[in-house]
Amino acid sequence: MLRKFLRSLFIGLILVHGQANAFNAFTVKDIKVEGLQRISLGTVLTYFPTRVRDKVSSGSEIGDAIRSLYATGFFYDVKISRDNG
Repeated sequence: MLRKFLRSLFIGLILVHGQANAFNAFTVKDIKVEGLQRISLGTVLTYFPTRVRDKVSSGSEIGDAIRSLYATGFFYDVKISRDNG
């Protein structure tokens, strides 16, 4: 089973800027993926709903992104973090 061979996936969202509000909305400048072993970056990005230049304005968007990656069955651990703010 593919899941057996896959490790944790770490996705870092690089910010263009943050805005002061409860969530601290931001615009994605870059997406970095770490921990891939048996699946391509392109495959991950196909299932990851956030793209470069997208504005992320709520925590539920991050939760939806994590759920969409888990739903593929390819991963058993997904972490998303923001770099630079």
